[in-house]
Amino acid sequence: MTKDKIFLYTFCAYVIFITCSVVTHALPRLVLTFFPAIMLGVAIITDPRKVFSNKAFLFALLYIFMLAAILFDHKVGGFGYGKGGWDTFSVDVGFTLPSIACASLLVSDRNKRDFRIINWVLIACVVISLLYMLPVALYNRAFIRYLAVHYREGVGIDSNVASFVDGFWNYIMLHIIALAFPVFWGLTEYAKGKMKYVYMAMTVCVLYLVAISSIMTTIIFVLGALMYLAYHKWKKYRVAGILLFAGLIILLILNIETVLDYMLEYFRGTDAEKKILDFQDIVRGGENRHATIDGRTAHHDIALQAFYDSPLWGREYYGGGGHSYLLNRMGSGGLFLTIPYVAMLWCLYKQWLVRIPKEFKVYFNVSWIGAVILLYNKGCFGLEGYLFMGCLIPSLCMSYSLLRKKSPAKPPKSMKPQTDATPPTGASLNP
Repeated sequence: MTKDKIFLYTFCAYVIFITCSVVTHALPRLVLTFFPAIMLGVAIITDPRKVFSNKAFLFALLYIFMLAAILFDHKVGGFGYGKGGWDTFSVDVGFTLPSIACASLLVSDRNKRDFRIINWVLIACVVISLLYMLPVALYNRAFIRYLAVHYREGVGIDSNVASFVDGFWNYIMLHIIALAFPVFWGLTEYAKGKMKYVYMAMTVCVLYLVAISSIMTTIIFVLGALMYLAYHKWKKYRVAGILLFAGLIILLILNIETVLDYMLEYFRGTDAEKKILDFQDIVRGGENRHATIDGRTAHHDIALQAFYDSPLWGREYYGGGGHSYLLNRMGSGGLFLTIPYVAMLWCLYKQWLVRIPKEFKVYFNVSWIGAVILLYNKGCFGLEGYLFMGCLIPSLCMSYSLLRKKSPAKPPKSMKPQTDATPPTGASLNP
């Protein structure tokens, strides 16, 4: 078996390990701890020249080196995992380097068959996870958010609920799956035959899962992506679409309290309820009773203040458990940590953008806009985010070339089809 085959099969197992919720919860903790390191080693051994010559991976190494240097001076805050010391460093290495190394190999001239295999593995994992989660969510949609609260705050799950939510995607994955929505939309548009219905079903299921997850950031992103992609698709009706959208915004503003009352009733019992109550207080001129909005902006301000105090090196501070991947790196590590991190993400984006078919760039870009929103506004990216943005979403976009069918060759315009009534040039009319 060649090294490329070993890498492909190991990467597919890695995708199953992260995206198939049932498998993730069934694996022992030892596997969860060491599988990213195994994936990184396999990627480097497969083709070290391609990995270490890739700009995104080099900036990732520089970012990890700067993080280690900073930890000799002070702890980092707000990363959302570990205690800010070398435990946070080891988790960050496992989150970042394996997916960037795999992207270094996938972005090179891979066989189209590899992308087809990876896409089928991803589709199977998402379908299995949705088939497990959606029936439970239909029974009680609060279960999804209940698991999210358990993950975020470390609250123990009641034994009666544990039997339902065991096997769900974790809180981060509930954010990251929303980034695949634009690509599934595009594949639904371009796919033919049975695959069109497969991608359409996945688009609808992801849309529904985002809605019932009650995570306001992903709901707003998906609604915005939905409006923009519809605007992009129906070019002939753009003026009418803009007028309709403007009219809806005006109606929303004029009836904002009624809309918030409806949303409050829909999200009753979920974490989003507090945010809606805060919006109601703002609209009515009062203070935020639940402080969910002020609380997040306060964590952002703490990170920014740490950056202003030490713009080059950062300083130790409490970051609120991770409310912004970007701002917490600015506050904890200053420009020395932020510049290589942003450069890593930029190179990861650019190296795929130049290879993705022109017709599919818009879906890729919309997914990256969602990723930037999560990186700035949330502490939810992690292992799943780097894998999706570095490998899986580009792989789905590359599959557009597999959907195109070759059109039959057309004869030159100078050649005209001959009929029985018109004899070829030079032929005699006499029998």
